[in-house]
Amino acid sequence: MSTKLLHLDLNPDERTLKQFLLWKGLDLRRRRPAPFAEVYDPIDAGPGVCAYARGREVLTVVPVRDADGARLALGAGLAGRWRDVLTGEERELGPEAAVADLVARYGVALLERG
Repeated sequence: MSTKLLHLDLNPDERTLKQFLLWKGLDLRRRRPAPFAEVYDPIDAGPGVCAYARGREVLTVVPVRDADGARLALGAGLAGRWRDVLTGEERELGPEAAVADLVARYGVALLERG
């Protein structure tokens, strides 16, 4: 891994955030291609949030406008253990999850089943 990529992995800034997000998303697709062949299953989180699952293995959450207080309605099928692809943190999500908690660090969330 190059020094530049190592820096991006640890601490992207506003100049490198888009590159970091693309890198992490493409790496996830390389490691786990099966969910990306599945349909987009929309997840209700209110009008200010775009959220969907791919094959119950990948979860994407993007606030697109005012999302204060927005909650992701995961239901029993998507509740459980997830790994945040962007931070590496493990998360246990219930049938509902606060959008603000999921997107706090980078403004978006990309999770994979843990």
